[in-house]
Amino acid sequence: TLDDGEEIKADTLFWCAGIKAPSFLSDSGLPTVDDGRLDVDVSLQLSGIEGVFAAGDACSPPEDVPQTAQVATQQGPHAANNLIASLSGRM
Repeated sequence: TLDDGEEIKADTLFWCAGIKAPSFLSDSGLPTVDDGRLDVDVSLQLSGIEGVFAAGDACSPPEDVPQTAQVATQQGPHAANNLIASLSGRM
């Protein structure tokens, strides 16, 4: 549920916390990089999978950014906005 009350339905949601990606991500069949984090583009969408987004320690964005709470806090709204854009055909 977003701040404005809008709900985004999903069949599956992964929640990851910590400083490294959990091993189940690399075992999931989703695109990952060498350290097991999900491979995403600048929109935080998984590489080659339309409409699936990741943020924080679970993902490895193409730009070199540190795995910190500050970055994850910025990535969350960025991924949410891009998910909404994707669902509304603006992406």
